[in-house]
Amino acid sequence: CAADRSPGSAAGGRSTDAAHPAACPLAWRRGGVGTAARLLVGGATRAILSASDRRRERERERGSVAKVRANGIDIEYETTGNPKDPALLLVMGLGAQLTLWPDALCDGLAQRGFYVIRHDNRDVGLSTDFGSSGVPNIMEAFGRLMMGKAVEAPYYLKDMAADAAGLLAALDIDRAHVVGASMGGMIVQLLAAQYPSLTRSMVSIMSTSGRRGLPMG
Repeated sequence: CAADRSPGSAAGGRSTDAAHPAACPLAWRRGGVGTAARLLVGGATRAILSASDRRRERERERGSVAKVRANGIDIEYETTGNPKDPALLLVMGLGAQLTLWPDALCDGLAQRGFYVIRHDNRDVGLSTDFGSSGVPNIMEAFGRLMMGKAVEAPYYLKDMAADAAGLLAALDIDRAHVVGASMGGMIVQLLAAQYPSLTRSMVSIMSTSGRRGLPMG
């Protein structure tokens, strides 16, 4: 994706990944994306997210949840498994916290010999938020993209890929397998393209490259 036309997104608030995988580059106020996502697809997220927050507090007490400074922002992350095993970075999609990756999945990957890392993207959950950037109009932004028009944003997918690379560097990880879901799939595609030396392998789930003519997800 071109730097000024990337189908990226800023994302904020505690919400499930509920928007289209070909999300546009937008600025979100913390909490704004959760409201917008519920308007788009509905669903009761509050109880799920409350349970996720309680689980995260338990994990923080055990020391597997932490925060680092990388690429100029604070990134909340959680690890599972043995740090000596090959690293596997999980990247969630639009508006989704790291808690949307099922614990059973992370535990299973760790049991199969991976050091699993999941994190809150910028403007999501407990990572740095960009509240001063305002609330997005998702449908208007989608419409502009569909018409081939640019959507201005305070950051793009390339910046979120740089966040992921910065997180790996902060954890002293030279190379990692990277897996992304929905918009996270776009992020790991850029991570693999822009930081090939960091990438052992790349898996993009229910996502797209943004190339015109391809299916949306």
